[in-house]
Formats: sequence, C-alpha cells, structure tokens
Amino acid sequence: MFATPTSDADAPHSTLFGRSRELGILSKSIRGSAGHYLTVLLGPPGSGKSALLAAASVQAAHDGISVLHTRRRESSLSDSYSTIRDLFQPLNLANSDPQRPALFDHRARTALDRLASGSIDAGRLNGFTEQQTSDVAASDDYRMLDGLRRVVTQLAAQRPVALMVDDAHWSDADSLDWISFLARRGATQRFHLMVTVCDLHMTGRRELTELLRIPGTQLIRLSPLGTDDVAQAVEDALGRPADEPFTRSCAEVTGGNPQFLRLLLNAIAAEGLKPHRDATGRVRQIGYDIIASAMSHYFDRFPPHVRAMALAMAVLDRYPQVHPEPSALSEESCELIGQLVGVSAHLVTEVMDRFREHDQLFLKALPAVSRAMLHSLPVDQRVRLREQAARLLLDSGHPVDSAARQLLQVDRHNEEWMTTALLVAAQEAELRGEPDCAVRYLKHALDSSPSEQPCVHTELALAGLLAPKEPQTAMDHLCHVMVRTDDVRIRAVAATRYGLTAISAGQAPLALCSVEQAMAALKAAAGPVPSAADHDLLLTLEWTLLTMGADHPILLAQTLAKPVHPNWQHSQTPVERQMQATHAFLTGLRGGPAAEVLNYLDRATNVRDTETPFWTVTHTVLALLMVDEPGRALMSLRTPMALGPVPSGQWDNATAAGLRALAHYTAGDLPLVLDEARLLTDRTENTGDDHRYAMLRIAHASVLIEQNAPQQAEALLNDTVVNEDSFVQLSLLLLTRAKAKGGQGDLHSAYALVQRCRRIMERAGVTDPALVPWRPYAVSLLLRLDRAKEAAKLAEEGLAQAQLRNTPRVLGTALTSWAAVTDGTRRTDFLRQALLAFKDSSARLQHARTAYLLGTTLLREGDPAEACELLRSAGNLAWSCGAKPLARSADHALATAAPPPPTTSGVRKLTTSEFRVAALAARGASNREISEALFVSVHTVEGHLTSVYRKLGTSSRSALPAALASLRTDRA
Repeated sequence: MFATPTSDADAPHSTLFGRSRELGILSKSIRGSAGHYLTVLLGPPGSGKSALLAAASVQAAHDGISVLHTRRRESSLSDSYSTIRDLFQPLNLANSDPQRPALFDHRARTALDRLASGSIDAGRLNGFTEQQTSDVAASDDYRMLDGLRRVVTQLAAQRPVALMVDDAHWSDADSLDWISFLARRGATQRFHLMVTVCDLHMTGRRELTELLRIPGTQLIRLSPLGTDDVAQAVEDALGRPADEPFTRSCAEVTGGNPQFLRLLLNAIAAEGLKPHRDATGRVRQIGYDIIASAMSHYFDRFPPHVRAMALAMAVLDRYPQVHPEPSALSEESCELIGQLVGVSAHLVTEVMDRFREHDQLFLKALPAVSRAMLHSLPVDQRVRLREQAARLLLDSGHPVDSAARQLLQVDRHNEEWMTTALLVAAQEAELRGEPDCAVRYLKHALDSSPSEQPCVHTELALAGLLAPKEPQTAMDHLCHVMVRTDDVRIRAVAATRYGLTAISAGQAPLALCSVEQAMAALKAAAGPVPSAADHDLLLTLEWTLLTMGADHPILLAQTLAKPVHPNWQHSQTPVERQMQATHAFLTGLRGGPAAEVLNYLDRATNVRDTETPFWTVTHTVLALLMVDEPGRALMSLRTPMALGPVPSGQWDNATAAGLRALAHYTAGDLPLVLDEARLLTDRTENTGDDHRYAMLRIAHASVLIEQNAPQQAEALLNDTVVNEDSFVQLSLLLLTRAKAKGGQGDLHSAYALVQRCRRIMERAGVTDPALVPWRPYAVSLLLRLDRAKEAAKLAEEGLAQAQLRNTPRVLGTALTSWAAVTDGTRRTDFLRQALLAFKDSSARLQHARTAYLLGTTLLREGDPAEACELLRSAGNLAWSCGAKPLARSADHALATAAPPPPTTSGVRKLTTSEFRVAALAARGASNREISEALFVSVHTVEGHLTSVYRKLGTSSRSALPAALASLRTDRA
C-alpha cells in the first residue's frame, strides 16, 4: 500500500507556531467527523500553510489514514493533469503493477494508463453539474474525470484517504477542475481533499474561486499569530520567557507571519540576544533585513513595471500606510510614481490595491524590500534614478526641499541646477528654523559642486550656520575662504564672520590679526574715497574689532582705553546703528554717565532690523540694563530677529531667553525668570555644557537664592559651563556662586569668589558697578566677617562711582551699602536717601529690601508708625516680585510691631490700585482677567490681593463684597 501508519515518533511536532486550533480542525475533517469533503487553507506567503498541511499529513498517517500529498511549483501551470499525476505517483502508475487488476476496475485502470502515458487532451470542465452527467458520459473528458474519481473511491474502500495539494494556485487548470469534480461527489465517501492557496492569487483564476462554491467546502483563513502565540514561540526558541516589549517587537516586525518569525528567532538565537526590552531595536533591524532578503525574489513573479514601481517608491520614499489599517496610496504619490516609472497613475493604483487586498504582509515589508532592491542596483543606475526623481519633483511644483533630499544621495552633481536646488533648499530650511537640515544641504553642495566660484559663497553660508554650535568648524571654513579667494571684499566678509565666530570659540585674540589684515587690504583696494559699499564694509570690519574687544577680558582693557569713535548725529545704515549700540555698551563699561549711554542708544533705535547681528542686540540690552532701563531692554528683545531664527544663524532661543531672564531679574520679576527657564527647558535640553544657556541658568540660580534655596542654586551653577573668554558670563557666574556660598554660611569661600570676580573686571578695565554689582555684596560679606574698615572703603568707592553714573538703581544700591557701614541717625538718613532713589527706579526688589531695612531700623529706634508703613510697603513689593522669604520677613516684622488694625481703618488704607483689584475680585473676576483689565501682571494682582486680605482681615474672596460695602458705608 502507498501509506502506512506512523509510529509515535513521527507524530506532528508540538511547537507548530500558533496553529494548534487549525491542526485540530484539519484532523477532525480528515477523520470524517466534521461533515466536510474539501478544506481550503487560505493565507499569505509564510503564514504556515505548508507546515500545517505537513503536520496534518503526519497526524493522518499516524491515525491509519492513507495520504497522497504533492506540493506544486510555478512550472506546473502548463502541463495538463500534472498535479494529479504527481499526487498519484505513489500508486506506481506503470502497467506492470501486479496489484492494479485486483484493486481497480476497468475505468480506473484506463484513466491511470492515460495519466501515466501523458496522452491526455482534456478540455476544462466549466461548472459541471449532476444534471449534465448523462450528456457527457460518453466523452473522453468525462471518462478521464470519472476514471480518476473511481481510483480514489476504490482506494477509499480499502482505507480512508486524504488527498493534499500544497500551493494549489500553481496547479494546472485540468487538475483543479478534477479536484472540483471529485469534491462535488464526496458524499458518503471515505476520502477528504485538502488544498492550500495563497490569497494573493485567489481572484486571478476561475478554478480557485470555483472550489469555494462547492457545497461542503470548509475554508480556513490563516490569520497572523497573536501576541500570546508569538510569546510562546519566543520562549520555545530562546529557552526563556521574553519581556513584553521584546515580544511586541517580534510580532510587529514579522506581522505575525510564522515563517518570518521562525527566521527571526533563529537569527536572534545565533546572535545570542536575550529576550529583553533593551534588544528591541536590534530585533527590528534583524527582522526587516530578514523580510527584505526573504521577499526580494517576490517581484520576479510580476511584470517588470511592478518591480520598477517598487524602486520608484524607494527613491521617492512614498509607501502606502499599513498602520493601523492598510490604506491606498495618495493620488499625488501614484502620479509621481507613475511618471518616474513611465506608466499611468491608474496602473499604480491598481497594483497597490491588489497588494492591499491580498497580501498585507508583503505590503508591510514593501519598504524594506524596495530599499534592498534599490541598494542592489549598480551605482550609476541609482544615481540616474535619484537625478530623475529630483528633476521630476522640481518640474511638478513640489517644494525644492523634496528634490534636495534626492540630491543628497548623489555624490557628484554634473549640472548647475542641482547645486542651485541644494542652495535654495538650504535657505528655505534656515528660514523654517531647521539649521541642521540647511547644514546638510550646504555641505553636500560644497562637496559636489561642479564650479569653483559658488563654493566660496556656499562655504560662507555654511560657516554662518555652524557658528552657534560648532564655532571651531565654522572658523576652519572661514579660514579656508580667506586663503582661497583673491577678492579682498569676499575676504573682508569672511574676516568679519571669522572674528565674530572667534568670540564664541574663545579665540578672539588669535583672530584679531586676520581681521586687521583684511581691513588693511580693503582700505588699500578702496582708495582714498571708498564707495558706499566699501565704506559700509570697512565700518563693519571696524565694528567687528570693537565687538571682539568688548567681550574678551584681555582685549577689553585695550578697547576701553581707545578714544571713542566720533558720533554720528544721524545714523542711516544698519552698520552705523550697530556701531552706536556697541559704543553705548562700551561707554557703560567705562562708567560713563547714563545720559551719554542713552544718547548712543537713542541714535541706534532702529537696531531692530531682522539682519541685525545678535551681538548688537546683546550690547543694546546690556547697556540698557546698566542705565536701569529693563523695560526698554525687553522691548529690544521683542524683534523678529529675537523671536525666531534668522538668516545669520547666530541668534538662538537660548541667548534670547538668557537676556530676557536677566532683564526680568533686574526689574524684580522673579516668577518671569522661572517661566523663561521652564519654557526653554520644555523646548530644548537646556544642558549646562552649552555656554549659550549660561546667562539663563545664572538668572535662574539668582532667583533660587532670593527664594532661600542656595543649595539648589549652587547645584545648578556647578553644572553650568560658561565661556571663560567672556568677561560678562564669567564675572556674573562668579558673583552668583559667591551669593550661593554666602547663603549657606560659607563666608570665606563667598568672599574669595567675589575677589576673583573683582580681579577679572579690574583687569578688563571695567569700573562700573551696574552690570556686575560685586561691591554691594562684598560690603555685606566683609561686615559679616567683622572687617568693617575694608567694608567702609569699598562702600565709599561704590558711592563715588554711582554718583558719576547717577542712575536710580545704582545710586540706591550704593547708598544702601553705605548705610550698612554707618550707624545711628546717619544710617537712617542714608536709607531714606536710598529709598527715595528707588522710587524713581524699576528695581522693585532692591526697593523692597531697602524699605524693609529702613522699617526694621525705625522699629529699633522707637518709631513704630512709620516703620509699619514701610514694612507693609516692603511686604507688598516683595510679594509682587515673587521674593517670598523677604515678604514673609516683612510680614513677620509688621506683625510683631503692632496689632492688626481694625477692619474699617484697614479699609481706609487701601491704595487706589488695591481698591481697583479688590473691586474686580469681588465681582468674581479671576486674577488673569484682572491683570488684563488693569494692564498689570498676574503677579502684581496677586501681591495686591495679599495686601488687601491683610488690611481687611479676611482670607478669601467671598468676604470682599461685604468688606468693600463697609468701605462705601464708612466713607459716606
């Protein structure tokens, strides 16, 4: 006999991936207990159809059932009855078989003879029915079909038979018609037919769809493996349970396809990976490589244009969406792919719809497969495809950025339009705020440009973009330009950028010579009467030298010693306005009068040009802060250039946020400083190893110190890196670290840091106390260290310097320090003078601190009435500034000075602003609504409400209406 029962060792393997349910259904059907005569296994390639059929075959043989099994190949399509011939091969079709006469009747033997000889000229039987049997009984076709049926029925009379055809979609049409013929006559017979079909081919052949219409046909559609099945497979293959993310990655990358899962797990085991969540990235990489390799031959079954479409998708990076559900390609993508391939968009849509409906796994693997195909092409073909795609995208009106991404894949550009496309894409990326993308385009244009002259301008643009984050690399490019070019004007432009970039790189002294040489060469070329363009370029070089000298500690002393540039009464050009702003900053550092600083700034009021370098904005802001104009400084930062990226590439959010935070701190708006730090941290990493964040972190630490958190401030400052060649950053860092040390009681370390800050500023020739007010803090430290004489000397120097500057904040701070080294009536007088100075200043925090000092001094001198008024004012100001420790100290001193006033007398003492805020709050307005109605900040509203509650003796808004009604009755 052709099949014998198997031993237990031959039983199907128990680890068939996730198909135990399907295997049970097949076994039940083969035994004849399910009432089906034909079972069709339908699924995509790799879904486990063949493995399941093989397992069912082993199980059937184990149960004593005869099995006829064949697996088809694509080459079987043209040979009539080739599938049946292979299926019956175990029957020994030769005529000499001694068993045949005893087993088969005449019709069966005749059919087997014709099958063995290959002398078959049978036509296809379309829709054969029982009614037509008598009409075709005499035909050869019918005799062949019926004879082969008799072979099966006579075999089944001896023992149950299972006929299995694997990959039936490759069977010839006559064989499929015979399977249909046999299945229709399976009632009361002891045989069962099983075929496996790839679902991608179901709609392509009538014979396959006809099988599904036969009564009694059982369809088993093989779906992807579930997560539990994948987890079990991973555990069986790797010998240990897997983490859930690892299992999920295996399921996602293979699409639940058993064949790909088996290949993936074999590769993972060979590589020695553990089923841990840390290996998920590697799992995905291996999985996509396996799928691409396993399915790369897939396109060989289709016409050439289908393979070309896959290559076009890889080039254009246009694929159909597969998550969460497969969807069609967009009409635009189909049009592009069709144009690149040279076919209609309708054909592209038709092909992709076919994949989407019949082979979703392949659709998911399509990106990996198509990229692998593209990578396997010869280099010249890949380059040609990329160039065609770039030209197509440009010609069809797509953004130049999409064409530039294609050109990034081409090593050498032989046509001018390619370089032009990269340069335009770089400009657009810069304007979009994507400097890294612009850098990639410019680098590629620089490396692959066919001409030499554009390379100079490309390298200049590239250096401008690299300057903020990679100043040393930018300087290398600029140095290369200065060496390559013979044009003195291009060299002057490169020298200007070289000098400004050297400031960030900490190499300003080394770059000084290059800028001076470029300036001398331009003067010689321009002649005694330079043109307007040369005049501006010379002035730009001069401004560059001033800017380099205005920041570096070594060069600053020389710059401050130089005579001031003649004033322009009417600054017309941007560079003239830049000069005015820089001279304002230098005048402030020299300790010049505030009126002179403001005079320069007034002539530079149009410094808001979007092309203004950020150094000019920085100088403007710092100069305004030195003359006690933080509000105007904030207005200078509200420019298009400060609010977003600019073509120069030198401005960034970190620098702008740092200057805003410094201005807010100077104005006493501590919560706004914290807002700046929080907002920038939400958008960026805000790492301390980038000196662009130094100013923001210093201001943040200063607020922490004011809020009695010096340990947090010190930790923040310890992780902050500053540009040590910038005297502003370095001196501010040292002073703030000193305050953090002093706040923790380490007075000696604090004073050492202040002394270091003092030496840096004196070496740079900066005597002004406004920008980095180290003297007032040094005075307080010396007093706490019982070094009163040194403190008095410093306080006297500071007062003399402040009187020259004559700005309210500087003068008030100096008077407060001078009061600290005196006592008695003189102390009170100096504090009153300081308080008077602060009334005309925007320095609300210093104002609150001085009012508190004067209030506590008057308490000790026995004047509680005025002291209480001062302490109340100090508390209100401190609360509005967000300085909670100072506000609590003022409230505590006020509470110990006198009992709380009665409600009516407290009401009478509401200021006009407090009354307005209280009235709106009584009507139910929120703090934000009150701030918008009165044009004040929310923090000011909160401070006023705190004062109102204290004066009224209430603690909630619900009591405000009654209290205000009492005020109106009392006033009436």
